[in-house]
Amino acid sequence: VLVLNIGMVSIFLDGYRGNKICAQQLFVGFKNFLHFCGGMAWMLLWIFLWGLIPIAGIVFAVIKLYNYRFVPYILLSEPEISASDALKKSVEQTSGYCGRMFGADIIIVACVFGAYILLYLLSFIPYMGIIFVIITFILMLAFSILAPLLFGVIQAAFYDEISRQGA
Repeated sequence: VLVLNIGMVSIFLDGYRGNKICAQQLFVGFKNFLHFCGGMAWMLLWIFLWGLIPIAGIVFAVIKLYNYRFVPYILLSEPEISASDALKKSVEQTSGYCGRMFGADIIIVACVFGAYILLYLLSFIPYMGIIFVIITFILMLAFSILAPLLFGVIQAAFYDEISRQGA
């Protein structure tokens, strides 16, 4: 799964850049399996360790999740870099942007949640409520299917724009 995540990152980045994408890109991580799997596992280990801190661990883990968000992109674009250096570089690149990335994610979730609440309340209308229940179900189904794609493209957009500014 960790290596397939590298393939998805490749697809999202090429899709954002307007390049041609193909199914073979999904397996690009298997070309250098140990490097990609090790790098992703190292990132997840550190996020897990930050999450173990009592009381505030979840907050620290979320912060580190955004700090390490570019690790798959760095591992993909710079195959010679080590896993620990990829973590450091990701922290440098995301410095000052974590709040914006969190805001972009939370706005989407808040809009969907707001629509869900509105449709839930409309479902109490006599005789017409069943229509809103069906619309709510369709909305939740569509969001659960399309959300990973949307969040992946947003993440790729942040990486591409921030790495262009640094170049």
